[in-house]
Amino acid sequence: MNRKKITLGLIGAILVCSLLINTNQKISANSNGKPVNSTVDNSKSNTTKVIQSKINKVSKDGGGQVNIAAGKYNVKYLELKDNVDLHLSAGAKIVFSDKFSDFPAIQTRYEGQNVKMRHADIYAKNVKNASITGSGTIDG
Repeated sequence: MNRKKITLGLIGAILVCSLLINTNQKISANSNGKPVNSTVDNSKSNTTKVIQSKINKVSKDGGGQVNIAAGKYNVKYLELKDNVDLHLSAGAKIVFSDKFSDFPAIQTRYEGQNVKMRHADIYAKNVKNASITGSGTIDG
């Protein structure tokens, strides 16, 4: 169990670091030429679904920023989509679950082999123009 948590944590950390390198990317705009902006506050009890639905909508509408307002957000996992900037405002803290069962198994590659592993805290597959910005905290 400890080894699986460490592996999951390392995969999540690698993904987050690779996304943080590209924080100067421009985010696409919707059909009227304006970026879509959507703010999430922590008044909802199921913040995983709220944040993920905002990410999905902003991407579907052409791209923009999902702003995570100051506060603590308990989240299972998030999947980034095309043309989305996940922005953590000052004082925002996303805390990922430490329950192994909260992460579904996904098909991935590990040490050159196709395997099923647990979902990373933040996941993106075949995504273009995504970023994580801001001075908030990711704890996972």
